[in-house]
Amino acid sequence: MKTVTHTRNAENLKQEIGQLVRQGGPNVQDYQQIDNLMIRMSNQARAGLLSAEDLSSIRTEFGVSLSNKTMQGFMFNKPHGYAGDFEIIERMYTWHISPDQQCTKWDLFVQNHAACRAVRNRKSYFKEVVKVYMERHNRTDIRLLNLASGPCTELAEFIQENPAFHISADCVDLDSNAIAYAKQKFSGSTAHVRFIQKNILRFAPDSPYDLIWSAGLFDYFNDRQFGQLISRFIPYLTSKGELIVGNFTDNHPSQSYMDLVNWSLNYRNPEQLLRLGQEAAGDNYNVRVGQEPEKVNLFLHIQRP
Repeated sequence: MKTVTHTRNAENLKQEIGQLVRQGGPNVQDYQQIDNLMIRMSNQARAGLLSAEDLSSIRTEFGVSLSNKTMQGFMFNKPHGYAGDFEIIERMYTWHISPDQQCTKWDLFVQNHAACRAVRNRKSYFKEVVKVYMERHNRTDIRLLNLASGPCTELAEFIQENPAFHISADCVDLDSNAIAYAKQKFSGSTAHVRFIQKNILRFAPDSPYDLIWSAGLFDYFNDRQFGQLISRFIPYLTSKGELIVGNFTDNHPSQSYMDLVNWSLNYRNPEQLLRLGQEAAGDNYNVRVGQEPEKVNLFLHIQRP
């Protein structure tokens, strides 16, 4: 039977959410209130002070603001069947804001959250990694493997912005819709971009790569799977080649909010990433951890000597 404490906790949260919904969504001055509300909700759920029934009732209070019309609703409902799909990532990349007045303020709140800013920063991080690699090795052409390539926005933008550089890329994704969407970005490009629809657990490259990039896949794996995949792909690096995989850090500002929309990741701090990379790669590789400006998205770098 639901306790009085459960009921009181749920009703207090519903009252706060309902007030924000009735005013048409959060204003900038309300952002901290929502963050605090999400932290309370997440902590209470972990402590057993909110039941699954309570959480469902609380989410219902959001109404249309938790529908597919909003960023947060799209994250929660997962219309493509999985978290972090190509469409929600592209919405983050393009600063998508719903024109529906019931949804606009909610999208502005989400897009200003640390996690969304960190995802957008992936593009700049990728471009810098590729450019630095080419300049360091005095190269104008490279072979690239993009694992779980999604919308492929970072690659498309780099090619457009750097016509003097030539990339031959293999982009692997399990989602046929993601591939169909990404292909359109290269229809007029002279770059050699090959799309491969396959589960990366079953993908075996047919040649080595100078760079292997995966922005948002490895933090869905546990430590054992993480290490196995690193060990599997680093032999496909060329001499001086580099593998870079992204992973959200632990205790970041958007963690409670991501709990609300059931976007579950295996968060890892720099020390954990470094340890996993060193264990998987051994002593024959150079291993380091980088980060984007928000310090939310970390990047494990493993370079072949």
